[in-house]
Amino acid sequence: QVAVIEGAHPFDVPAWHQMFRAFDFIDYYPQPIDNWLADWGGCRNAYDVALFYNMNMDPKGSPLAQNMDAALEEFTAMGHGVCLLHHALIAFPQNPVFAAATGLPDRCLEYHPDQDLCVDVANPDHPISRGMESFMLHDETYIMTDASPDHGNDVLFTTAYAKSMKTLGWTRTLNKSRVFCMQSGHDSRVWETPPFREIIGRGLKWLAHRLD
Repeated sequence: QVAVIEGAHPFDVPAWHQMFRAFDFIDYYPQPIDNWLADWGGCRNAYDVALFYNMNMDPKGSPLAQNMDAALEEFTAMGHGVCLLHHALIAFPQNPVFAAATGLPDRCLEYHPDQDLCVDVANPDHPISRGMESFMLHDETYIMTDASPDHGNDVLFTTAYAKSMKTLGWTRTLNKSRVFCMQSGHDSRVWETPPFREIIGRGLKWLAHRLD
């Protein structure tokens, strides 16, 4: 059971849904972030994984930002998995709990659309990256502080491309939860790339403790 949480950034809706429909092992529930936070019906903790694809920039004192940290604290205290994909990594810039989920000490951003880069496997022993080889992506890249092992991150995917941060995919823990972060994922050209789909599929399984 996967909650796909969206908001504050446009995207190609049919192509986005097609990626999730290709995963026959999930039930996915796309929803605006307001719906996930409101938890109407008390269903939030029924999800095995929450995948964030939002880019809300609400300041720390706003109601949405306050509700976000409280909801994420509760969700991860229950041990549910969290995936932060692409622009979700810079959402809620002043929120301490959301920032802790990213594992990034500084989320100041420079971005470059329409880049061709090679994605390399940094950890061949992790269930998400095991057996994978380097592959090419056409994507929007970010330049910001890398996800370092010094901040509790297990780096899985990297790139040597100059117009990108070095670390592209990493895992960590928050409270009792597994967290998987992936910087790639801007549009359909990425979502339709087989290795990227493989990574997201494995990531969802790993977050739900169904890959080990």
